[in-house]
Amino acid sequence: MVFMDNRNLKLQHKLSQDRQVVKIGDDSTGLLLKDNRVFVEQQPSEEQEVATKKYVDDSAKYWHQMVSGYRVNNTSTTLYYTFYRFWFENWSNSDSSPESLADSDIYSSFFIAPRAGSITNIRLQGWANDTGATDPVKFYIYKAGQSSNEDSTTSSSLITTSAITPPAASKTFTHSEDFSSDNTFSEGDNLHIWLKKDSNSGNQDLYYNICISGEYS
Repeated sequence: MVFMDNRNLKLQHKLSQDRQVVKIGDDSTGLLLKDNRVFVEQQPSEEQEVATKKYVDDSAKYWHQMVSGYRVNNTSTTLYYTFYRFWFENWSNSDSSPESLADSDIYSSFFIAPRAGSITNIRLQGWANDTGATDPVKFYIYKAGQSSNEDSTTSSSLITTSAITPPAASKTFTHSEDFSSDNTFSEGDNLHIWLKKDSNSGNQDLYYNICISGEYS
């Protein structure tokens, strides 16, 4: 610690040999520079690491992405639905198999992975209505490598939620699910999300906000 004595800075405790006194405003403290890391000694027995760029890069392992949308008058148990573009809330883009993406759908993804990582949780809040409001649905996330000069792209299943059954018409519903295996993606992968009904008893209107979260490896 440092204190002022007749306008002079004086050390209350002797610093270790690998530290220097640095004036910060009206205060001063011990500073350790070592292996691209910076530590500040606020008390003789207490060190706090300064958030250097390397520290931030090493510590920034968690990520999340919000996705919102709606699908109305849905009666199909064979078609998968998603959006045409990330900013387009109406999930009217359909496909019988997400494993093959047309070139015009390669950018209907919600995330391009800046680093390799995994999805560890999906949490959603929604509202259901119409005669088939309580029909069970699942959300599917597929991954596809970035594409250039191709007419179509192959994608592979990443995760699938368990069946989500809204409780009643004109009521809210929620779901949260963790994933710990077979849930990884590579740097540069496009991640796509799809909705499909498990069974059908009539038109189903779903509106939802989805938080997809995970970790970088």
